[in-house]
Amino acid sequence: LTGTVISARRDALAASRRVSAIVEATPDLVASAWRDGSIAYLNPVGRELLGFQPERDPGGRAFDFLPDQLAEDLMRQGMRIAEQQGTWTGENRLIRPDGHVIPISQVLLVHSPDPNAEQMLYSTICRDISDQRALEDQLRQAALFDRATGLANRALLEEQLSRALAAGGRPRRVAVLFADVDRLQHVNETFGFQVGDHVVSTIAGRLRGLVRGQDLVARHGGSQFVVVLTEVPDEFEAIALANRLLGSFAEPVEHDTGTLQVTGSVGITVADLGDDHLHVLRSAEIALHRAKEAGGGRFALFDDAMHARSQRRLETEADLREVLATGAWTLAYQPIFDSVDRRVVSVEALLRWSHPTRGAVSPGELIALAESSGAIVHLGREIFRRACSEACGWHAMGYPLPVHINVSARQLREPTFVDDVHAVIDETGIDPRAVIVELTETTVATREHGEIDTLHALRELGCRVALDDFGTGYSSLAELRDLPIDQVKLDQSFTTELTTSPRAAAMVEAIVSLATALDLEVVAEGVERDGQIDALAELGCRRIQGFALSRAVAPEVIVGMLRDARPVADGDAGGQALTP
Repeated sequence: LTGTVISARRDALAASRRVSAIVEATPDLVASAWRDGSIAYLNPVGRELLGFQPERDPGGRAFDFLPDQLAEDLMRQGMRIAEQQGTWTGENRLIRPDGHVIPISQVLLVHSPDPNAEQMLYSTICRDISDQRALEDQLRQAALFDRATGLANRALLEEQLSRALAAGGRPRRVAVLFADVDRLQHVNETFGFQVGDHVVSTIAGRLRGLVRGQDLVARHGGSQFVVVLTEVPDEFEAIALANRLLGSFAEPVEHDTGTLQVTGSVGITVADLGDDHLHVLRSAEIALHRAKEAGGGRFALFDDAMHARSQRRLETEADLREVLATGAWTLAYQPIFDSVDRRVVSVEALLRWSHPTRGAVSPGELIALAESSGAIVHLGREIFRRACSEACGWHAMGYPLPVHINVSARQLREPTFVDDVHAVIDETGIDPRAVIVELTETTVATREHGEIDTLHALRELGCRVALDDFGTGYSSLAELRDLPIDQVKLDQSFTTELTTSPRAAAMVEAIVSLATALDLEVVAEGVERDGQIDALAELGCRRIQGFALSRAVAPEVIVGMLRDARPVADGDAGGQALTP
């Protein structure tokens, strides 16, 4: 019996030593302490984690290694649960003597060497989860913050705005300011995307410094920012901040190759508790678009009229998509006449669309919608195809009438534009000499996107090029020599004062004289009175266009005009070219 007891004790001692070796070698903190907090045991990893030398007795109480009252309360709660259930598992924090706080996951066990003892012994296993928390913070940062600027991203913006607008508590108002860098695309195209990104980051830092601690600045995307003022008495506080935002946009931005200056636009809306956060954001964005439409560098305050315009625009955009899908638009043609014999010498294709409920939509509004929605390239391509096809019908009848087709800056800058024109010419069989591509002065003013090369390529196809609205843009008479064009269309402002202003008449005469010397045709637009027709003929301008001779008319009316060789006095009212 004695041998059996000795053997059992030997086995127990061996098992204890094995457990002790495991505890000493484990990568986690292992400790035991009495209920009053006095430490009975701390393994080497625990000593290292808490900043003690291996040979030094940590002393003190376990509670001394908890950073604050919250952590101590959590520990005592865990001890009570462990006393009832045997174990407790949770998370807490420890603090080193140097003040460094360590997040831990913890398992707490309770046991007593003597069931009758007043003191109970607790053992704990703690794992340092600093790396896990750091990873969680990184994931949260990536999920809720913009990496480039460090600002809140759209997800966090919507979460915080929804919370700010939640009903409850004392009544208050929330202001939302939607801001954007004006014409950043021009900066990207001129200086490169790296400089554009630098502009956005610089302005982000400035905006962060303009708001109160309880307010939010977020990057909504691209060059757009949103500021949420969580409590404002009225819109005037938001307006004051908007002016400061505009000032921060306008400050010069230093970059590697120099200094540049941009402007910004701001849309403002003030919301009440309980308002839908997405609706509030949309209202501020509508106001931003209004500020941009007014020229940028300013703010706009959202109101009901603005909302109505926005709703109308959204509905029209939806209808536009259907129109583009079904081709439910038409072309009207305004003739261009010889000022002497008044015969039709060419026509200009003009876009027409009748809305099912609103009636005729102005071509200007339609083109603006197509531009903003990105549909202008597709629409322009289809207009080009239809105009060439209808012109071929006249040619087949024996009327080789040239057709003017307006092209937007966006179309001209498309890399495939010349190929698209070539494809339409091949598809329709039109003589390219009967195709006159019209573009405005501003389209070729910057010459930064290869527009001049595109015009040369069009002329190599056999097409002709007309410069529309001459006199309203940036081109000078001297520049006409260098532009690859065949025709100049004088803006209506010259024609209007022709018979009343000797200065206007002298300018028209000078332009006609220079254009003739450069082998360019001149077309006078906006001719609305017979006296203007005679005056233009006397000044040598043989090509005229305007309501005095004919409005834009349907294709079949053009055939009648050609057959009768006479102008049409009345037709489809109005007309606007496909220009941006």
